[in-house]
Amino acid sequence: ARPETARQNLGLVLGAMLEHSLMPAEARQANPVWREAMDIMAAESRQRYRTLVYEDSGFQAYFEQATPIEEIAQLNIGSRPVSRGGTLAVEDLRAIPWVFAWMQNRHLLPAWYGVGAGFSDFSQRSGGLECLRDMYRNWLFFRSLVDNLQMVLVKADMRIARQYATLVSDERERDRLFALIEAEFRRTHDAILDITEQRSVLERQPQLLASLRLRDPYLDPMSYFQVRLLRELRRLPADDIGRAAHLQAVLRTINGIAAGLQNTG
Repeated sequence: ARPETARQNLGLVLGAMLEHSLMPAEARQANPVWREAMDIMAAESRQRYRTLVYEDSGFQAYFEQATPIEEIAQLNIGSRPVSRGGTLAVEDLRAIPWVFAWMQNRHLLPAWYGVGAGFSDFSQRSGGLECLRDMYRNWLFFRSLVDNLQMVLVKADMRIARQYATLVSDERERDRLFALIEAEFRRTHDAILDITEQRSVLERQPQLLASLRLRDPYLDPMSYFQVRLLRELRRLPADDIGRAAHLQAVLRTINGIAAGLQNTG
């Protein structure tokens, strides 16, 4: 137990509650035009996400090989197994290990994939971009959504994600899928800059950006270590005497990266 951390967390919660209760009613509500815009963008984003995750024949192999999901399954950190059906199929996985795996390989894919498609397609409509900017300025729900996405984009790192992608054995499928993921990441990044009218992500939240960047010198080497250890572990025969030691090393990097990112799923 950490009383100081508990007090800080309680202060944040109480502060948010007070801010919300004192806020004018119109600031908490969305006008019908904004809600319609959200419905349109949500439908496009959902379709883009499902096309990759559920309909792309190569995605399952990419997920299993480019993330440490198999190793995460061997961590004793939950009351339930990682999947409902005893397999690593996307349909069977529970939500927490699914997100946890994508945090580890610095893709953070479930947090943003499809958002760029929804934002950019809507912004190309007549008056669409100005509508999104108005939503960001005047609708707290949308502003919170976009600001959380900014934090996620800073935590994600396509340079490191590309290294995890090299763990996928089928080179053609690896390159094809990573190109899709990277393109959507850039689309999301650019759309958020357009909506927030910033030159860079988190430009208006320099303290948060500095806090996140402060972790990079510690996180990045650990990610590279994890890629190397995963590659070595997966090459070892099941009965190799060094397999247990390699697995323990991988599990330590999983704990370290989770602590550094401060997200587990």
